[in-house]
Amino acid sequence: MRERLHRSNAADVDELADRPIPGRRRRLNHRSFARRTRNRCNAVSKQAVELTMGSGSMMGERGVKQSTLAVTVGVVFAVMAAGLLIATVNVRAAIAREQAASSRQAEFKQLAQDLTDATDRLTLEAQLYAVTGDLKHLDAYCCGLPPGCGHRVMPRSVAG
Repeated sequence: MRERLHRSNAADVDELADRPIPGRRRRLNHRSFARRTRNRCNAVSKQAVELTMGSGSMMGERGVKQSTLAVTVGVVFAVMAAGLLIATVNVRAAIAREQAASSRQAEFKQLAQDLTDATDRLTLEAQLYAVTGDLKHLDAYCCGLPPGCGHRVMPRSVAG
């Protein structure tokens, strides 16, 4: 055994360093520790590659090529970018439609308020004419009607 220790072959030295000595706790030197760490890292790397590229059971014996994976990722990215672009255009169009609807709503509210005010004024003038019989209220009522409506209200006593 001593003869083997004096050889210069590093693999043999590592092999001897890893053998347990009977009755003693095993001590690791720097070479065996480095080799074990390297072996563990290689095993973890192999497992990671098998998980990402396929272990051969579902993907065939060779797994997925890196170029195929790159093309797939590129296509997925392009589809997602196109979807994002379409969504952005749709959102902008929806915002423009909402702004147009808001301006129409404000216009319609103003028209409704104007109609309410005109109706109240005409109702008041009709009531005042009915109570007092004064012709100025009748003229104010008739002037409040939109021009060209074809209705000229005249009391029976005045019309005849």
